[in-house]
Amino acid sequence: MIVPPSVSTSARRFRFAETALVWTISLLTGTSVLGYLFFQGWTNLYGDGQAHVAIARKIVDMNPQASLWEHYVQFGSPWLPLQHALMLPLVWNDYLWRTGLAGSLVSCGSFTLGGWFVYRLACLHYRRKPTAPALVYFGAPALALGVYLLNPTLLYLQATPMTESLFLVTLAGTVYFLRLWAENGRAQTLVLAGIFATLTTLARYEGWALLPFAGVLVLWFSRQPGWYKIRDGFLWGIPAACGPLYWFWHNWAIYGRVTEFYSGIYSASGYYARHSDTLSYLSFAVGNPVYALLITLLAVGTCMGPVTFVAGGWGAMKKVLGVLGVLGVLGVQKMGNQTSKAKQLEKVFALQDSQDSQDSQDSQDSQDIILLLLFIPAVFTAYSVYSGNIQIYPLFLNVRYGISPLVGLAVFVPRLLLPKDENEASAQRLRLRFVVLWALVLVQSAWLLQHGFSQLAVFQEANRAQAFRVVQERELLTEYIKNHPIRETIAMHSGETAPLIAGSGLVYAQIVHEGTRTWHDLPQGIPASIEWMLYREGDDLHRILEQKPLGAEQFRPVWQIGSPALVLSKRSR
Repeated sequence: MIVPPSVSTSARRFRFAETALVWTISLLTGTSVLGYLFFQGWTNLYGDGQAHVAIARKIVDMNPQASLWEHYVQFGSPWLPLQHALMLPLVWNDYLWRTGLAGSLVSCGSFTLGGWFVYRLACLHYRRKPTAPALVYFGAPALALGVYLLNPTLLYLQATPMTESLFLVTLAGTVYFLRLWAENGRAQTLVLAGIFATLTTLARYEGWALLPFAGVLVLWFSRQPGWYKIRDGFLWGIPAACGPLYWFWHNWAIYGRVTEFYSGIYSASGYYARHSDTLSYLSFAVGNPVYALLITLLAVGTCMGPVTFVAGGWGAMKKVLGVLGVLGVLGVQKMGNQTSKAKQLEKVFALQDSQDSQDSQDSQDSQDIILLLLFIPAVFTAYSVYSGNIQIYPLFLNVRYGISPLVGLAVFVPRLLLPKDENEASAQRLRLRFVVLWALVLVQSAWLLQHGFSQLAVFQEANRAQAFRVVQERELLTEYIKNHPIRETIAMHSGETAPLIAGSGLVYAQIVHEGTRTWHDLPQGIPASIEWMLYREGDDLHRILEQKPLGAEQFRPVWQIGSPALVLSKRSR
């Protein structure tokens, strides 16, 4: 007798096949685009991306006599360390370091995992009822995944050593596990949400803005009675706080100030202060909330495309307006005495599509407020523009900051599939909506890529830097060193010169740079082991040489270009 498989077994098999399919599609999409862009030579154009790979390489490639602490301090500040740490197993390979592939592979892997999280978030949102129409039950998560995977801006960024795709996956993981915990109430799920929250804070600073709002929601949706809710607060809060607390300690231990990442010379505000004369055209948004909001929305629209921006924004705003509408009603009318205070609060926070829904549906709708956390980083970006901590100039500078709400918009785009009344929804009408939405998403991607990746705003802002005079001068010096290999020890500040090091054949083990013990001894005298000096006038090494340490007079320029000059000098004995 043949026993038919149980429902649970069938469900597990379906879940496994579904997960495998999502992973396969996400992986093939990311790696195929990465391969194409790499062979075009377009994956390592961002100066920031080159610096990210350089930081990871410096950690592992140092003089054999260097201490463990000297290795560690190369994490530096203000860039957060998660991506650099993930690159460490890859940058050992010389080819992966010099080409930037070490960082691109981390970004591509993050993109792949992010696709799975987007799909699962959409499943939580749209698969509430087994009686839901099949096109909603299966089609809505697939559509959300498609919006994410087919976004041209993210497709380019996930092929670079930048941090955007890593941030999106940690953000999506944080919200996914938090939303799942609100549904299943399991402690281990809540701890996972806290772990992903701390990873988010170690990926980009926008993740720090997530913590207070997520913490309030943890206490609100805790199923523990009374003061026992604090237990859930600690289960989430302790791992979530590890990221910021660690970064405070890191900055204090290296620089003596816990806020070095915020106000130090290499912070965003420090950079703007040093280049305020050339960046003054960006100051019009500082202190002006309207301009700051408009610039942020322009950046988001540029990264998203019109369909994702409008459709996803509409779905999200429907949730927000649902809350505001209930609050407005409560402000005008008093509830009847028979309604308890707890029930009033439930109605305030329940984001429900129908006032006649059952209590279980009301609870699930109220939990969807957690999904709005996906938009907190974009709000933080607008505030940062307003406060002058970051600068965005649409189509020219830092447009990539507009990518942060992609996961939230992708999850909410399929809300256009939802009928106002499921009882009156016809299969034909749902099929038409589904086909139209998919067509719009595909047309949007084709339109944005009609002239190739090279015409995307995020590509142009990276590629435009290649025409800068300082970059061209650096490339000339790179060619000179390649043709005249340097085997001896050389001193240089490795910040601006990171691309030169990777392209010229130098290795960090032969370089005396910031963070090494010898570097900090240079003001007292240039060691006899140093045969070469490379500096640009005004950088840290040049300032040391201006103090005329013992031995500096023995160096003579052998190559020089530009003003301020980029100088390569050699010891003359």
